[in-house]
Amino acid sequence: MPAGIEIRAQHGDVLSALIAQARIPLGRACSGQGICRSCEITVLAGYSLLSRRTKRENHWRLESSQRLACQVAVVGTERQDQWIDLWSPAWGERPKGGP
Repeated sequence: MPAGIEIRAQHGDVLSALIAQARIPLGRACSGQGICRSCEITVLAGYSLLSRRTKRENHWRLESSQRLACQVAVVGTERQDQWIDLWSPAWGERPKGGP
C-alpha cells in the first residue's frame, strides 16, 4: 500500500473494493471481471491471508506474488496482528526488500 495507509479488512472483503474505499488509485477497467489486468498488484506480505487464485488469475499466468485485486478476497482475519502488504506501480516506487 502507499506509505502510511492502513486498511482494516474482514473475512470475505475483496481487495479491489477495500482499495477503492480508501481512495487509493488502482485500475478497474473491466469492473471486477478479471479480464483486463489493470488491478494487478504484488503481494509483499500476508499471502496466506488471501483466497486461492481464481480461474481468471490462472489464465493470466501471473508470477507467484502477483494477484488481481478484483479476484482476491481476505480469508484470514482471525487475529488483529495479521497484515497484508501490497504494491502497485500506480502507487509509486516499489518498496525495497519486497519480492
